[in-house]
Order: sequence, then structure tokens, then C-alpha cells
Amino acid sequence: MRHFLSIYGRGGRYMLRLLAICTLVALISLVSQGEFLLVGALFAGYFAAFICCWSLTNRMSNANFDMRKATRQIVRGPFIRMGSLLVILGGIAQLSAPALFTAAAGYFLFLFLAFGCLLADRYHGGEKN
Repeated sequence: MRHFLSIYGRGGRYMLRLLAICTLVALISLVSQGEFLLVGALFAGYFAAFICCWSLTNRMSNANFDMRKATRQIVRGPFIRMGSLLVILGGIAQLSAPALFTAAAGYFLFLFLAFGCLLADRYHGGEKN
């Protein structure tokens, strides 16, 4: 996790704070409606997005390697991202449609916060990696 957040610079800390606030709001709303199953689906969406972001940041952090390794990562990356997304969201879809939509919302929330904070940190002159 520390390696993942080091790519994002100060934006990683902001992302975790924003994600905690959004998760707290989502948890309160889901629990108040009695939808306890959807809490797990939200975290499954977060996990799927974390795998996708980890795959991308792992490639960004290893920028100084040879062409063969670069080609292998370019080919392997989409399979890891789409495969994990299909497996996790496909498993959630077997539960119910609201669980699938909640997991997808968690997935897109995590991605939006991760890339938004990364772009904001880089735009405002964050640390050089």
C-alpha cells in the first residue's frame, strides 16, 4: 500500500481521506436502509479498482526497464485489469442487481478519487518520482 501511495505523492493521502469520508457516508446510508449485503459489494468494488490502479502504478514506477519487459507489461496489464474486474463484478452480479450497481459505484468512486488526486497532485507541482 505504501508503494501504491508513493506514486500519488501527497494526493494519495488526500485520496484516502476523501475515500474514508465517502465510505462513511455510503455506510451510513446503506445501514440506515437495512442493506447490509451492499456494504460488502461496495468494498468489493473498491478492491477491483485497487487492483486496476495497482497494475497501472506498478507500470509507472518501473519506467526504467528494457523493451522486452515493457512489452510484457503492456500486454499483461489489460488482462489483469479486465480479468479482475470481470471476476469480481461477475461474482457480485450473481448475488443481485443492486449489489452489482453498488460494486460498480465503489469501483468508479475509487478510480475517480485515485486519478483525480493523482492529476491534482501532478498539476500543482507534487513531488517528482
